[in-house]
Amino acid sequence: MTYYIGIDQSYTSTGLIGLDDNQHIIAQEVISSLKCDGDYFTRAKVVSESIANKINQIDQYTDHQIKVACEGLAFSLRGHTLQNLAGLQFMIVNAIREEGFDVKILTPSTVKKNATGSGKATKQDMFDSLPEKIQKMFETIPKSQGREDLTDAFWIANMIRTT
Repeated sequence: MTYYIGIDQSYTSTGLIGLDDNQHIIAQEVISSLKCDGDYFTRAKVVSESIANKINQIDQYTDHQIKVACEGLAFSLRGHTLQNLAGLQFMIVNAIREEGFDVKILTPSTVKKNATGSGKATKQDMFDSLPEKIQKMFETIPKSQGREDLTDAFWIANMIRTT
């Protein structure tokens, strides 16, 4: 059996979902980093180490193969936002690789198209496309506490599960 880890990166709310071969959620976490936690370098380190630790926890208690994917950067980003998110992505990929796992980077439009049929899907479209049992589970999570990030992470994990 293989476990599939999907990561929707962000400084404020990184979503991480782990799925098994049958699309059951085996791990779910929202990793938060606030501006008061330090500068972007410190926050990137905290987020990337938290992700690597979570993947190690999953790996530690199983003999399953683990595949990891992260959503890439949106082409519409500009300036400091793009630079900061590129730095975060570099830190995440590096931390995961240091733990011995490969990371596949998926474009946001590819994830959206795989989930909804449209590469221009909205956050609500992504949520509405979730399997009913997952939708009901995520309905209890407020948007402000990472529901959209977990939704994206679910679709990232599911995409590597099905390809």
